[in-house]
Formats: sequence, structure tokens, C-alpha cells
Amino acid sequence: MNNISYIVKRFLSNSSVQRTIKSNIAKPFKKHEIKVGGVTQKWNYRSEFVNRDKLDKNHSFTLMAFAGFSIIGILSFVAIKTSVIEGRKEEMIMREKFRKELKLSGEDRKTIGTLDSTYKE
Repeated sequence: MNNISYIVKRFLSNSSVQRTIKSNIAKPFKKHEIKVGGVTQKWNYRSEFVNRDKLDKNHSFTLMAFAGFSIIGILSFVAIKTSVIEGRKEEMIMREKFRKELKLSGEDRKTIGTLDSTYKE
């Protein structure tokens, strides 16, 4: 719950975002060294800093939100598509029912279709 209140306060604040980097001495970096012109230069990959200080933790909320919106979109598409298919099936059943009641066959069966095509002058 503390994380949620922190996020809400962060979005509602007008001040600039300050990030505090926590140094974790328990996990030392892998030592990378390169010698250039007799000088030893120590360096680290950016991913090592990110993993050690857990700087990508806030991005997980963004990814979870994206995943949530994707799931909502997929479920709404499935619901709408299902209702459209069911509506078309009902219309088809009604047309077949009318054709059987009127005992139509051959070319006469095509006279019963959608509402726009049934009215002919």
C-alpha cells in the first residue's frame, strides 16, 4: 500500500522527480578494465548499474498497465465480435423461417434478404 501512495503523491506533485540511487555494497560489480596508453580505465555496463540499483523497477508498472489495457482490448473485441456473429445468425434464422413460411424456392428465395433488399417497387 505504501508504494501506491508514493505513486499517487508522485503524480500529484508539481516538483521535479528526484531519484535516489541506493548503493548496494553486497553485490559488487564485475570488474571491467581496459588499458589505453598505459592508463588502466575501469568501466561497467549500464545494465549492471540498472540491475544493481533496481532502476527499472518503476518501468514494471508501465508494462503491467500496458498488459492490462491489452487484455481489456482483446476481451472487448471478443465480446463485440461474438455479439455481431450471434446477431447475424439470428437474422439468418429469421430469413430461413420466412422462406419456409412462404414456401419459396429457386430465384424466389433471394427476394427475402436484408431489410433494404426486401422492398422493391
